[in-house]
Amino acid sequence: MIKNPEHFVEEVTKYIRENTDIAVLGLSGGADSTLVACLCVEALGKENVYGLHLPYGKVDTDTFNDKSWKLGEKLGINNNLINIEPTVSTLLYCIGGQHPIEENQLAVGNVKSRIRMVCLYAKANILSSVFIDKRIRVIGTGNLSEDFIGYDTKGGDALADFFPIGNLYKSEVYQMLEYFRDKGVITEDLIDRVPSAGLWDGQTDEQELGYSYNEMEPAIRALKGEIPINDVSVELLTFVEKRHIQNKHKHMAPPVFEYDSNAGYVVVDLQGMIRLRLEDDTIHHIEMKSLKQEHSCDGSYWEFVSIPEGMSEQTAKEVERALNKRLKFSSKMKVD
Repeated sequence: MIKNPEHFVEEVTKYIRENTDIAVLGLSGGADSTLVACLCVEALGKENVYGLHLPYGKVDTDTFNDKSWKLGEKLGINNNLINIEPTVSTLLYCIGGQHPIEENQLAVGNVKSRIRMVCLYAKANILSSVFIDKRIRVIGTGNLSEDFIGYDTKGGDALADFFPIGNLYKSEVYQMLEYFRDKGVITEDLIDRVPSAGLWDGQTDEQELGYSYNEMEPAIRALKGEIPINDVSVELLTFVEKRHIQNKHKHMAPPVFEYDSNAGYVVVDLQGMIRLRLEDDTIHHIEMKSLKQEHSCDGSYWEFVSIPEGMSEQTAKEVERALNKRLKFSSKMKVD
């Protein structure tokens, strides 16, 4: 629960202004994009907000994007309607081959999401050539509840220049929508109360996930250390944590292979796992949690909490030495 909605609006609109002059965002008719549109108008003025409505087929046009278009008119922003069905259909035909992709609902849904993001960045590019002295940014509409469990598309809605509501739980998204409703900015009929990614006809988030966002919120809060973990069922915690671990790559910079011919070893960041080759060509896979960070006047360095099973003490010392040398000279490596 956001204790002070007015202060939240002040801070997030300040953040938006610090990061862009003109906002481009996809409007689906869903709660998240509706809230982000309201915040962008509050921050930048309606003339500096471009809402793209990107339907695929009649269902989208008659339901989701009918609502999103009415939202755009209510807010007075620049409304743009782009039918993505011809583009998606052509792409599916070209890549289908011997394995018809139309039979895979998830794959088709992800293609739609990625095509929508292509449209958003294309629009931003076009506007950049018109408003040469302005910063044009694609605004993400993801929230914490969805992002924590990875309920988004890599290269699709998981991609944007920044995410104004990325730290809001779904319950807080509705709280802020009700705040704007009570201010007269939007009306109740523009608030979508049944979350759906719209990836296929009749799809809802709860139906696909098996839990509502309200049901999952305590588990997310517990895993983030906000409430006692014992307050949540083991079954729900297991479900949420498993999805988080499986999908967190969607929100991370891709790991980069780095080779140092002089030092003779390789370090690769693999989401908490290091693959390291010593000068004698032996390869070691090390979990970051098996290491601890120490500090000295010369800076930070790493050593084993306990020597991994099967590794000699001498090898452990060589690993620590090689690892610290690499960390010292590599600013790209991130320890998660």
